[in-house]
Amino acid sequence: MKKHLEEKLQHLAKEILQNQTTTNYQVLREKAMALYDLLTLQIYTEKYIQGEMDEAPMEAMDSKSFEHHGQIDDPFPMETTRYEENLAEPLIEKIKDIVAQMPDETEEVDRMLEEVLPQKTIISKELEDFAKDFQQMPTFERKENIEILPKFGKPFISPKEEKIIFVKDPNRPKSLNERLNNTINIGLNDRLAFIKHLFNNNADEYHRVISQLTTMDNFEEAKSFLENLVKPDYNNWIEKDLYSERFFAIIEKRFY
Repeated sequence: MKKHLEEKLQHLAKEILQNQTTTNYQVLREKAMALYDLLTLQIYTEKYIQGEMDEAPMEAMDSKSFEHHGQIDDPFPMETTRYEENLAEPLIEKIKDIVAQMPDETEEVDRMLEEVLPQKTIISKELEDFAKDFQQMPTFERKENIEILPKFGKPFISPKEEKIIFVKDPNRPKSLNERLNNTINIGLNDRLAFIKHLFNNNADEYHRVISQLTTMDNFEEAKSFLENLVKPDYNNWIEKDLYSERFFAIIEKRFY
């Protein structure tokens, strides 16, 4: 690869020498740039072959050292124009000019304030004269046990409080809350147990009994209905004491 690069360099150098008389600077510039790239590649290849890149310590390869070591030395460094003029001097002179103009502007501002301040003083004086009369505010004392009399001089007697007694209208339609309170809340586990052990797995009969119980007004009526009309149809719930007591307790809770 090194030999191939050397051949390219020689060939490109000859082309540049042969075109010295040409006025096409764009072509010369492109060939010079190509020569520059080949020289840079040649230098990098020689350094790599000699092992100079491998000798750099790895512990020093931080962000700054990596940027430094990763750079390729320029074989033809371009001259940069250095501007060594003192740039601070014009800025200092500008600041001095601004400071020199400040007294005139300050005097102008003071003159404007003098024209405005007297008017404000007059307004302030008028406010003081106006507020002077309100410095001593009257004090109010709270009096208790004041009797309020009507215009005709007769003492005012408040009417006696009357107790309001609400009478339940049996013909009034029940509200939604009343209908919900009339329902018998039985959990799923209890419902399945009652259907199985008290109603012989007859769910329709169970729901019919519950529906009739919700129409009754008190627990005594519901208990009489269960004892006399329901239990005899199911062997009086013999040996079902655990479930029957639980069933009666839930029905009783609905009325209290």
